[in-house]
Order: sequence, then C-alpha cells, then structure tokens
Amino acid sequence: MGEPYISVIVPAHDRRKYLLGAVNSVLSQNFPRHLYEILVVKNFRDEAIDSKLQGWGVVNLYSDHRGLGAKIVEALEVARG
Repeated sequence: MGEPYISVIVPAHDRRKYLLGAVNSVLSQNFPRHLYEILVVKNFRDEAIDSKLQGWGVVNLYSDHRGLGAKIVEALEVARG
C-alpha cells in the first residue's frame, strides 16, 4: 500500500455526539480507502470513541487549541496526503 493521495481532516471541539457520524460519512463514500487517510483532531479523550476510530484506521489527534485553524494546522503536520 502506497501513500494516500488525500487527507481528510475532521476537527471536533466538544462534539462527541456528531463525531462518529461525521467519520462514518467519510468512510461511506464510494472512493477506494487506500487512496485517502482520515485525521480527527479533537479537544477531548473518550475511550469508546477513540477505540472506534482506532478500529476504523483513523489517525486520532488530541489538541488543547480552541480555534479551528490551529486544530487544522496540527493535523496538517502529520498528514501524508
């Protein structure tokens, strides 16, 4: 498997309720999974959510930053696509 061509960044700030649905929406697209990566950057840790993200092969990042821009920059620092 080569490097992904696309990095999908999903920022979340106190949005536990919607996060898994948002990631599942990305995973449900009709696009080969080996061509993209998903990076979630969030300001909380949640054992159930983190476990699900790991099982889906999602990069899970924790951020203390409150602003959306700072969260996106953090994800871009580890993005491969």
